[in-house]
Amino acid sequence: MAKVKIGDSVDHSMPLWRYMSLDKLIHLLDTDSFYFTPLESYSKSDPFEGYIPQKAFDLYGKIFAAEVRELQEVYQAFESQCMMEGTNPPELQKMKEGIDGLGQKVKEAYKLLHKGITVNCWHANPVESEAMWKLYSDNGKGIAIRTSVSNLSEALTHFEQDILVQMGAVKYMDFNDPNIDGRDCVTDGHLAPLLKRSSFSHENEVRLFVSPKV
Repeated sequence: MAKVKIGDSVDHSMPLWRYMSLDKLIHLLDTDSFYFTPLESYSKSDPFEGYIPQKAFDLYGKIFAAEVRELQEVYQAFESQCMMEGTNPPELQKMKEGIDGLGQKVKEAYKLLHKGITVNCWHANPVESEAMWKLYSDNGKGIAIRTSVSNLSEALTHFEQDILVQMGAVKYMDFNDPNIDGRDCVTDGHLAPLLKRSSFSHENEVRLFVSPKV
């Protein structure tokens, strides 16, 4: 059974809409399942999808570098002690290799996370949106599903897959804002799946997402 975690960025009574073609509705009813799209696939319409502003990235990089320096200091102290004692334990080399490979491991983990996140997108609005009809209803031949955060969450718990589905509102921001702080990029404790550029704010999006275990 699927577990659903609702973030603080959404209210349980918030009205949600999903506009789709008739074919997608038929598939939904036939399979009794939601399709989660790989986050990476949205890079065609938004090359920044799944990434954070450069300034925030640089800030996190500095924090990571500071932590690496602390580990290096611990290693150097351990190394000095071993030299004084005339020993060369295998743990010393393992520690050095571990510290030296941290940067690459973090890069690989981020790439794996970015490629592995899948999303299912909804539009938050108390009323229908003409703009959403035009964007997603297949030239007026589509349908709109209206529900709420709590009802959608309840429906998801009936799925048989043993997965954690998280739900949160997308935060829209100017990626070029010089005053961006790393904390500005965090929503419900997450970065990539809940952050988009301001030019997409008309979508007023709430996302269901599943993250891979890294």
